[in-house]
Amino acid sequence: MGCSTAMKDVERSNYWLKEKNYDKAIEELKPLSEKESDDQLLYLLNLGMVYHLAGKWDESIQTLLKADAIAEIKDYTSLSREAGSILLNDGVLQYRGDDYEKVLIHIYLSLNFLMKNDLDGALVEARRVNEILQRFRDEAKRNYEQNSFAFYLSALVWEANKDWDDAYIAYNDTYKHYKTNDYLKEDLIRSSERASREEEHAKWKKLFGQKAFSVAADRDTGELVFIYQQGKGPVKRPNPSFDKIPKLFPVSTVAMRASIEIAGQTAKTQTIYNLQDVAIKSLDEQYALIISKRIAGLATKFIVSKQVAKKNEALGMAAWIGLNLLDQADLRQWSNLPETFQIARIRVKPGEYTVQAKALNYENKPTSEAQTFEKVKIQKGKTTFLNWRSFE
Repeated sequence: MGCSTAMKDVERSNYWLKEKNYDKAIEELKPLSEKESDDQLLYLLNLGMVYHLAGKWDESIQTLLKADAIAEIKDYTSLSREAGSILLNDGVLQYRGDDYEKVLIHIYLSLNFLMKNDLDGALVEARRVNEILQRFRDEAKRNYEQNSFAFYLSALVWEANKDWDDAYIAYNDTYKHYKTNDYLKEDLIRSSERASREEEHAKWKKLFGQKAFSVAADRDTGELVFIYQQGKGPVKRPNPSFDKIPKLFPVSTVAMRASIEIAGQTAKTQTIYNLQDVAIKSLDEQYALIISKRIAGLATKFIVSKQVAKKNEALGMAAWIGLNLLDQADLRQWSNLPETFQIARIRVKPGEYTVQAKALNYENKPTSEAQTFEKVKIQKGKTTFLNWRSFE
């Protein structure tokens, strides 16, 4: 019941979030996030996202750092409560967050620092992502892939700092894990030339069949990097094959990409990281452990019911039925995450511009969601970052 109530609290905030009424969403979550409870982490994660989308970078950073501290606590529950979760369900435990959610805390911390133009802070958090994934592989023996978006965020920071060789290495690491982004192909050609890696530069030009990047041609321009968070991440529901454990299901969306326009130029976003696919795969990786725990729970319920039945057969049957009715899948999750992270890049002359962003459907036609960014400053030789989320 507590698990269900927590998710209803979060869903109320999500309604206001979709309406872009960030104040109401914060009003729903902030008091809950400040109380110590089994669901505090759940509220903190969702509140951190609301602050992020509201452009309240500092508040989002503070909230997510608190969430990270809670998620990192290892001795999280007492042995009696762990035993209770076997007999009843995981909803009696404090919410620890799924593996992919713990990783995304640092993705959003990195984005917040990037939006504040704190490049050092953004780089630290982007690196932290793949450190955590490495730890999952080494300590938990989970075969998680490195995070392509974290590598790409690192590359953006290195390039903004004019650390050309580090930028090239990070773009190359991104390409190893995500090869279908055309902007990334241009990034590899450009960064390999700037890093004076002649052999790699020749390789990428030949592989991608593109012209050499001209450093001289771009000396008098600045760049807009547009980060687009598309759609809604997967939702937890009871697994149809075994309804006592959760399963993540994709959420259909109308908007598939975004178009941005600045100074008469237009560009479409392209996916750099599919969060939905990663989240589903991450939970699937844990199924063996989750299922074994629930099977152990069934055995425990049977033993308890048999013991009760020795004294009162009717009461033993009632105990068996009641314990199984209470045994439900834990459906708590960070529920306001996007489906994908996408990027677009445009170089323009220095100046102050209006940037128009529009969500596009499968046919590349505009949906009802759009956003106008006023007085966006593009500076010579520098990178300007914009961030937008659509929910359709």
